[in-house]
Amino acid sequence: MGAEYAAQLLAELADAHLATEDADGRFSLHDLLRAYAAEHSHAGSETNRQEAVHRILDHYLHSAYAAVRVLSPWRSPISLDPAVPGVAAEHPADQDKALAWFDAEHRVLLAATAAAEEEGYDGHAWQLPWTLAVFLDRRGHWNDYTATQHTALKAARRLGNRDGQAQAHQYLGHAYVALGRHDLAHSHLSQALAWYGELDDQPGEARMHLDISTVLARQGRYREAITHDQEGLRLFRAAGQEHGVARALNSLGWDLAHLDDHGPQAIGHCQEALRLLRGLGDRYGQSAASHSLGYANYRAGYYDEAAACYQDTLDLLDVSHDSYHVAETLTSLGDCHRAAGKTAAAREAWERALAILDEMQHPDAESLRGKLGQLAPPFPDDFAG
Repeated sequence: MGAEYAAQLLAELADAHLATEDADGRFSLHDLLRAYAAEHSHAGSETNRQEAVHRILDHYLHSAYAAVRVLSPWRSPISLDPAVPGVAAEHPADQDKALAWFDAEHRVLLAATAAAEEEGYDGHAWQLPWTLAVFLDRRGHWNDYTATQHTALKAARRLGNRDGQAQAHQYLGHAYVALGRHDLAHSHLSQALAWYGELDDQPGEARMHLDISTVLARQGRYREAITHDQEGLRLFRAAGQEHGVARALNSLGWDLAHLDDHGPQAIGHCQEALRLLRGLGDRYGQSAASHSLGYANYRAGYYDEAAACYQDTLDLLDVSHDSYHVAETLTSLGDCHRAAGKTAAAREAWERALAILDEMQHPDAESLRGKLGQLAPPFPDDFAG
C-alpha cells in the first residue's frame, strides 16, 4: 500500500466520521473502529498479523533512530537490522522537526516498546528505548525513561547482547540521577562501567566515569567526582575523541568550582571545554559548558561575568527543546543576581524558572518557591536598579 492510497483511505474514514484529522495531519480512530480493527487483527492469519506487527515496529524504530541522530548527532550510534520490505521511515530534516516528531509520537513509541516486549521482538524492545532516551531526558519524562530502559535491559539480557545491557544500565543511571535516586543511579552506572570494560570500549568507560562523577557531585562528593573526571579525560584523550575530551573538561571544571581555592583552574577548564565545543559546532554542549563557566565565575565572585555566561546559556538553549535546563539556568542566573544585590533581577529570573517548573510539575519548583519567599517584598525603587 502506497502513501497516497493510505491517505485516500484515511480521508474516506474521516468523511464517514470514523477518523479525526488534527492540525498536523495526523489521524485518530473512532473507538468503535479501533475495537473492530483490534478484533479483526486476530481473525486472520497469524503469519500476516506478525508481519504487520514487524512492519509497524520497524517503521517506528527506524524513524525514531533517524530523528534522534538529528537531535543528538554526537551520540555514539548503534547498528539496526535493515527494515523489512514495505517500511517507509520518517527522516526529520532538522532538530526542530526531529523534536516535533518525538512530541507527536511520544505515546505511540511507548506503546510500540511495550508491544515489542509483548510480541517477543527483543531487538526492537531494547533499541526503541535507546532512541527515546534523549527525548525523554530533555522533556523531563523520567518515569517513562526508567520504565522503557528496564524493558530494554530485560530484552538485551534475553538476547545475550552485552552492548545493549551496558547501554540500558547507562540510561537507567541517567534517569535515576534525574529522579534523585542516587544509590540506584550509582549501581546502574557501575554495572555499565563493568560491561564497557569487558567490551574493551574505552569511550564507553570514559562516559561512565563522567556519569558517575555526576552522581557523586549531586551528593556533594566533589573530590571523589574529580577522580572520575580525570579518568574520563584520560580515556577520551587515549581514544582521540575530542568531543569527549570537551565533556570531561567541562565536568572537571564544574566539580573544581565547588571546591575552595580552585577558581582559576575551574574557569580555565570550562573555557577550554567551551572553545572545543564551539569548534565542533555542538550548541547543546556549549550550553552546558557556558553554564559551568557561569558557575565557576559565580563561585569566584565575578558576578557580572557569571551573569553573562548564564545569558549565553539561555541564548544557546531553546525552552521548547530543553525546558528543564532553561529553568535550571534561570535559577542559577537568579542566584547570581541575588549575590550581586540585584533583588528585582533575581526575582524576575526565579519567577520565569518557576513558571517552567510548575508547567513540568517538577519537584524543584517547591525549593524555588521557598527561595522566592525569602526575598524581600519588591519596592518601586528596587526596579530602578
